[in-house]
Amino acid sequence: MTPSSAWEQFYQQNDDGDTPLHLACISGSVDVVAGLICMAPHPCLANIPNDGWPDTIYPWRPLKGETENPKKAF
Repeated sequence: MTPSSAWEQFYQQNDDGDTPLHLACISGSVDVVAGLICMAPHPCLANIPNDGWPDTIYPWRPLKGETENPKKAF
């Protein structure tokens, strides 16, 4: 596994369009969410839309304060 493909697995989408970040947000796993956002090599990877939400951290925005930069939410 190359270094680039190691992080790519965390941004693969399932049949519902969910990435591990979506699933962590849905389950309320704050530490996992923060870890996945911090390890993203580019901020756009923390904002991949799925089939049910306009962006990955949409459910968190009211809780953490509206922000355009997901890394600032944590």
